[in-house]
Amino acid sequence: MKTSFNSWPTEFWRVNSYSYPSFFSDNDKAREAWSVFLTFFDYTAYDELKDWWDSGQGERRLNPSALESWKATFEEVGLLYVISRSNTITITPSGKALKEFADANDINGFVWTGINLLIRYPLRGPRRARSELHGSSDLFLYRFIYSAIIELDNYLWWSELERILCRVFSTDLAQNAISDIRLLRNNPDKIRDLSLPASQRKGAFYNSLNQVSNHASMNHLIFETIREHTPYKDYLAGEPDKKIVIRDEWLPLLKKALIADKPKALCASGGSYMGTLPKFQGFDSEEDYFNFLGAPVLEYQSSSTTPLGSINLNGEQVIHLVEGENYSSFSGLSITGPQSSLCQLSRQQRVILNSDQRWSYLVTDKKVVSPSEVTIQLSRARPITNYNQILKLLET
Repeated sequence: MKTSFNSWPTEFWRVNSYSYPSFFSDNDKAREAWSVFLTFFDYTAYDELKDWWDSGQGERRLNPSALESWKATFEEVGLLYVISRSNTITITPSGKALKEFADANDINGFVWTGINLLIRYPLRGPRRARSELHGSSDLFLYRFIYSAIIELDNYLWWSELERILCRVFSTDLAQNAISDIRLLRNNPDKIRDLSLPASQRKGAFYNSLNQVSNHASMNHLIFETIREHTPYKDYLAGEPDKKIVIRDEWLPLLKKALIADKPKALCASGGSYMGTLPKFQGFDSEEDYFNFLGAPVLEYQSSSTTPLGSINLNGEQVIHLVEGENYSSFSGLSITGPQSSLCQLSRQQRVILNSDQRWSYLVTDKKVVSPSEVTIQLSRARPITNYNQILKLLET
């Protein structure tokens, strides 16, 4: 049994410092970011856009330095780019698509596109690295964050982000971070053994992680920040009462985005999203890098998976599986069925089987048994008190 933490560097993630441009987020920062993003569509020459903002003709005056920060943020999330020592604004295909979804008031298309762009973002950018670890990183930052939260029962305490997660720069160490967070949750008193990777919480450290969360959440659109007492404060004064969760309505879409380009990868990894993480290899030029970030996104409907019924029970998304449709056999504590259905299930996902109306189950492992089928190992979980009521909820 694991009893001690891994050794982590005294470095933390640093990203661009301005807000994500989210048309559908209900906050002033998101709306401001969106309005600035739209002005890039009005100009081809970057210096002309800078002059326009600097003249005060916009909603407010932005000096060239501030606009440069906005541009860097929009570049990071795959919406546009201006090549170094160039003056040409290029809106990426997905940047155009995001605007089209906003114009059509299509929030599903907007979120699907935004998530797919974010999971392409590598911590190692195309320009001067923020540190040696950033410069050598092979981590797709937001893909890792999403996968980690899912692996950790769909929540993350801010202390866990500060003291463990933000220090991961190598994909090979991703699973170590998950193991350390699980160790910490089982032994919250061990929070005292984990120092911050910065001399103080305030300032650059907090601001950088706050922007990581802002971008990952598409400006509070797909994440919810919950203020509740953290167990870590019982052992270390000053720990933040702050928890990040993926909103239930976006969790299925997010899971689908993580495996859309390789739907069988989750089965091959035994149901672990961490096991599906690719490594960033780098590009020969800035233009290649930005073309990768902003390339067209695979349409949501084109994924070769079978939709699964789900309901929210006591704040948890529970999958309902139908024999003959989602699985073909139920024996002991395992089910076997088509990869198009069962490869979508992650470890610790709670499921209900229509062939057993007495119990719910948790997914513990997955194994590919043929080119088209997978076997899911289960453990018995909570009893079902009223299966007919569950069926009614599925119909709504």
